[in-house]
Amino acid sequence: MARILLAEDNLTMRQLLKGLAEAHAGWHVCGETGDGLEAVAKAIELNPDVVVLDFAMPRLNGLQIAGKVLSACPTLPIILHTVHFFPAMVDEAKKVGIREVVSKSETAGRLMDAIETILKENPSDGASVPSVLHQPELSDAEISSDEQKPPEPN
Repeated sequence: MARILLAEDNLTMRQLLKGLAEAHAGWHVCGETGDGLEAVAKAIELNPDVVVLDFAMPRLNGLQIAGKVLSACPTLPIILHTVHFFPAMVDEAKKVGIREVVSKSETAGRLMDAIETILKENPSDGASVPSVLHQPELSDAEISSDEQKPPEPN
């Protein structure tokens, strides 16, 4: 059973994503959160097969969350699901280590395809063992809501 973590602060969108994911045979949403700091903790604790992550989240934005998660779990695939879909955002996401960036306007099709592709590339053996060496510390500056703004395009 493929395990998916959903990090989306909009409850309606999170419920939609959960319904779409769990409509696929063999997929299970193992955790949900609407908070950036909680997304980091859940990704490390639950060790899902893939994380679907919103950009605009309370306390940490999607790029910050991905950076923290990937420093602890470097092979964990992350998909950024965002309305901030523009070349500079995609570039920044790739620099952090995010595998895919999907526009929220393409939720039903493209996001499910991206999850499926990642799961095929990284099949779950059903016995996930966390690759966590340490849990990153979060500074007050990283928690600042001012840092939730998307990067400025060049």
